[in-house]
Amino acid sequence: MSAALPNFDRPARGWIALSLILLTLLGAGFRLASVHDFVSDKPNDPSRLVGDEQGYESLAYGVTQGDFFTWEGRVPGYPLVIAATYKLVGARSLNAALYAQAMLSALTIPLTFLLSRFFVRARPAFGAAVIVACDPALIAHARSMYTEALYTPLVVVCVIAMQWAVRSPAMLRFATAGIALAMLNLTRPTGALMPVIWLIGSPWNWSIGRRIGATIVCGLAMALCIAPWTLHNWRTHHQFIPLASSTSVLWQGSPEYYHLTKTKSYANIWQEDLNAAHNGGHNPFTIEGERHFNQRAIASIKSKPFVYAKYCAKKFVYFWFGNPMQEYSYAQVMDRDYMRDRVTNGRWFEMIVGRNFVWPGVLALMILIARRRVMIFALPLAVIAYYWGIHTLTVAEVRFSEPLHPLVAVIIVGAIARLTSSERTSD
Repeated sequence: MSAALPNFDRPARGWIALSLILLTLLGAGFRLASVHDFVSDKPNDPSRLVGDEQGYESLAYGVTQGDFFTWEGRVPGYPLVIAATYKLVGARSLNAALYAQAMLSALTIPLTFLLSRFFVRARPAFGAAVIVACDPALIAHARSMYTEALYTPLVVVCVIAMQWAVRSPAMLRFATAGIALAMLNLTRPTGALMPVIWLIGSPWNWSIGRRIGATIVCGLAMALCIAPWTLHNWRTHHQFIPLASSTSVLWQGSPEYYHLTKTKSYANIWQEDLNAAHNGGHNPFTIEGERHFNQRAIASIKSKPFVYAKYCAKKFVYFWFGNPMQEYSYAQVMDRDYMRDRVTNGRWFEMIVGRNFVWPGVLALMILIARRRVMIFALPLAVIAYYWGIHTLTVAEVRFSEPLHPLVAVIIVGAIARLTSSERTSD
């Protein structure tokens, strides 16, 4: 399934290496410029933060003041990066944190090149890196105090580690993939079940025993790396919390929530139904609140399975094109007259690209299927399917699909490469 390319281990030619360095610097420049434009007219303090940004920044600042994660609503990876920046510059500077994450985000560019080299030669792999460097949606991640700027390169690191293990199966390589997954889940816990990908994303000629063994070794390595954080949660909250509370995402994907959106806005639901001051004291950011809303979600799904199926079918689409219950819909974004007075031209362009990025990926997938080469890309496709499925069952927003853009870029250049005679013979 994942046949190695000829001369895979040969160092890239000098011009490719130099070009990749320059491209990474250019991509970092795009991200730094985007941050500079964003912060130039804003106060450099927490008063400008909105939504989840406030929680991440508050946790980070707390760490610098000796208050180490007393809230179970978040994992530590991203706040620790912000806290490290504060310590480095010696001030509570939101601008410095955004500039730092802009540079970290640029690491996605060379990482995408490295991942692409498992499937194509250096030149098309460089093309995938170009796509990532210039992707407006990925550039925009640097402007917000959300996990995507750090999470996206970590997704690519995990797929590299897993593909490395596929290329030459060994226990150490499966364990390395587990360590990478631990880093990913300590930044955002959505990938907690990713070790099961070995069961479906492995080469077709692997035995069931090898698939199960890879899953167990990878999962154990991941769990061992996460264990210190789980122990911290136990000592702090006196409850078994492997990563963090889920902020009731299952309920937000349930029929009960779906019906609420018919009469209430997303903001009103958070201000009323998910606000402990108005819902009987159930805070969705706590374990008690999570259990309460999970019970309601399960009861709602059981009582209205067809409504849930209908809602999931919609979320299946919302994942790539935008959830109209929580953000601009695809139709609204594509209507320039509607968007003209609502967002800047630059932001509109970012949204246009972000919501249409999947179309070249679909075309590339069709080419790979027609060429009978799709199984070569089984692992990155399985990772894409994993996230798509998780968010179809829970909460779907277009920003949750954006960390998968580098994987889609790899699929795109892989399909283009296989339209050429040189890559066809290399298979």
